Parts: sequence; structure tokens; C-alpha cells
Amino acid sequence: MNPRPAALDAGGHALSRYIERWHPGMHPRDARLRLESYFLSADFVEREDGNAQSIWRTSEGALLVVDDHGVVRTVLPRGAVKGR
Repeated sequence: MNPRPAALDAGGHALSRYIERWHPGMHPRDARLRLESYFLSADFVEREDGNAQSIWRTSEGALLVVDDHGVVRTVLPRGAVKGR
């Protein structure tokens, strides 16, 4: 099962990582709107069966780690998945 990204984690970890790794200094409200706007158009990259997660790439290149419920758990830094 590879559900498409549908929501950010309730604790705010994914949003914090997105700001830190992709848009330092961006206001959290603006970052949330931008990140959530990518959910429907994100491209599937790979499945991590051991962690029951999948990785999706946004059009700007950010990599979203999504659990089996569609919750974005974190956003990986640039270059985290080589060759993809």
C-alpha cells in the first residue's frame, strides 16, 4: 500500500523539517500551504517496506516520507535519495 500524501503529522515535525531543509526563514503558515499544495501532484519514488513508509517527490524536489495512512512524517534533505 502506497497512499498518496494526505496530511502533515500532528506534531509538526514534517513542517519543521521542510522549513529547515528547504526554505529557511519561511513563515510556517506559508510553508504549510506550499507543502500541502504538492500532495496531489507528488510522484511516487520508492517503498520502504521495513518501515511501512513510502517516499514521494514534490515538483520542487522535496522528498516526503509518508506512512501507510497518508501522513507525512518528515521531509528529507536535498540529495537524500541518490540517483532519483
